[in-house]
Amino acid sequence: MKITDDIIKVLKAGKKFAVAIHINPDGDAIGSQLAFVRALKKMGKEAAAYMQAPIPDNYRFLPGSESIKIVDSLPESFDTLVCLDIPELDRLGKFEESVKGFKSIINIDHHICNARYGIVNISETSASATAELVYHIIKRLDIEIDAEMAVCLYTGIVTDTGSFQYRNTTAEAHRVVADLIENGVRAEKVTREVYEARNLSQVKLLGLTLETMSFSSDGRISWLWVTKKMKDLVGSQPNDTEGFVNYARSVKGVEVAVFFEELDDANIKISLRSKISRVDVNKVAHKFGGGGHPAAAGAVVSGTPEEIEEMILKIIKIEFKNEEK
Repeated sequence: MKITDDIIKVLKAGKKFAVAIHINPDGDAIGSQLAFVRALKKMGKEAAAYMQAPIPDNYRFLPGSESIKIVDSLPESFDTLVCLDIPELDRLGKFEESVKGFKSIINIDHHICNARYGIVNISETSASATAELVYHIIKRLDIEIDAEMAVCLYTGIVTDTGSFQYRNTTAEAHRVVADLIENGVRAEKVTREVYEARNLSQVKLLGLTLETMSFSSDGRISWLWVTKKMKDLVGSQPNDTEGFVNYARSVKGVEVAVFFEELDDANIKISLRSKISRVDVNKVAHKFGGGGHPAAAGAVVSGTPEEIEEMILKIIKIEFKNEEK
């Protein structure tokens, strides 16, 4: 994977870096962020990681997670903003208002819908995860990847590939992971921390969610719901619904899975997954202002639950018909 000279020059020339990730961050975003900040500090730079909400419990084991700064806006004292796993600036949430205060923006991402908004853009859709791109940038900088950085990068790749189950699992991803394991990653520990340390509210919420599972008449589409009432009933915590869409996806015969979640602001968060190459769920999400990858995408939509469910399912069915022509 080729890393251009442009980003190397900007990273070497910069002095103060704020590193930001998207709202509702996943393992790829958080792992990439922590590894990147550590690499910048190894270069002798001033660098800090910023988020808008506390890190999800299952990622608190990552080295450096305790140093992440939780703020409502990015500080103006930094000259360079590094955006990781952020295809479009509106995915910064409240941080978007702070962008104009930076002299330069570095955009590192692997989504197909990337808007290339930086002075330097590393947008490589063939990468399994943003963490894979960060790995190659660190290598290009001739910085040693220590055990702490390795576990962060490994977590990013393993979560964004669905534990190496998704189509974005490439030979290159396995080569990178092999190197990370040789640099100190204990794969079983990451698996235990990320996937086998669920809090009780999450398990209870999953039970309620599975009861909502529905299917199209041909069994090719499956969908799940989480309502605010369900979350209140179990005392749900932020990010409790991470990965719920995969339960619908895992059913035999299902080709496209949808997860609907009622948010506190009355909007509906939609997560889409596709098991087949014929249906590009990124196209579906894009129609609602969202995006992602052909096999995994999402959006936040305004409207009543009934209206949104009907619209999403209708568009997915149209995509099936279009691909069959």
